[in-house]
Amino acid sequence: MYLYLIHFVNLPIMETLKDTLLQLSSFSDQEVEDIISHFKPVTLKKKGRFLTNGRVCRQIAYVEKGSLIYLQTSPEGDHIAIDFAFEGEFVAYLQSFLTETPADIDIIANEPTHLLVISKERLYHLYEKYSKMERIGRLLLEEGLMKMAKGRTIFQTMDNRERYLYVMKHSSKILERIPQYHIATYLGIKPESLSRIRRSLTQ
Repeated sequence: MYLYLIHFVNLPIMETLKDTLLQLSSFSDQEVEDIISHFKPVTLKKKGRFLTNGRVCRQIAYVEKGSLIYLQTSPEGDHIAIDFAFEGEFVAYLQSFLTETPADIDIIANEPTHLLVISKERLYHLYEKYSKMERIGRLLLEEGLMKMAKGRTIFQTMDNRERYLYVMKHSSKILERIPQYHIATYLGIKPESLSRIRRSLTQ
């Protein structure tokens, strides 16, 4: 697990960006409308790229509809799924975003995906304009760090079956919407091992 995807793990998933902002802080309706006006809608076709390996991540997105896969390329040229994003989640490669260094991953759409995207410059402008937005930015970073630490601990201490059951319990959308070969690389197992685990659970 790496510092890519931003989940607000302690909050329920909201249906809209407006609902999410109001859940995170006490904005007025006028403030929310102003904040949302700084986001631009972006639609990605299936396999369209939100971020390309070697480029600096200069934006954060809110997923309105669809899903994305975070892919890292192994020295052998294999694509390994690192993480996923679904509706109601903020997405960014924070390491690249914060340090302005080139990303070493790709982020691609798993299906037709609708995003609301804000640039780093516009986000920092909102930080200056609204102190509550700066607090949300801090929450984004803290949640990303927490997710990274928790993910490493879980995946290092569980066997293959336990990892699958954990994902089934906590991230069922992955099993429902992500192709099996990406799930297998995410769990660190071969596709045939994943198939055996699935069969054993239905017997």
